[in-house]
Amino acid sequence: MFDQMKHTWQGSREVLLAQLVRIVEQFVRSDRIAISPPLFYQDELRRRLIITLNMSRVVQHVWEAVRQENTERLMPAFDRDHPIRSTGDMRTWYTGKPCERTRKSHINVCVYDSTGKLRTHSCSTTAML
Repeated sequence: MFDQMKHTWQGSREVLLAQLVRIVEQFVRSDRIAISPPLFYQDELRRRLIITLNMSRVVQHVWEAVRQENTERLMPAFDRDHPIRSTGDMRTWYTGKPCERTRKSHINVCVYDSTGKLRTHSCSTTAML
């Protein structure tokens, strides 16, 4: 998390970690975490075990809340040298998913997702345009 925040963080890594640990501990002690089934929530040992096993999710949730609280506003960053982009400006990328070449389209390849048929329909529609 320090790597994500080091551009705007003025303090040391240790200070950030100490503050994050304190906030996570307060969050875990609060009643804001809902655990289902209720059997795990009622037994303190099981509750602590579930929270411990999901600690990375808890920390990520707290981190997102802290980051959103500290964001004043979102500003788009435009490239003044190249304000208008095209598909030719895109970097080459590779995928292991099934692909299909298109005909009569500025997009040369469509990638299937897990549904397959939806992407085939999208590729055909794009090629018709």
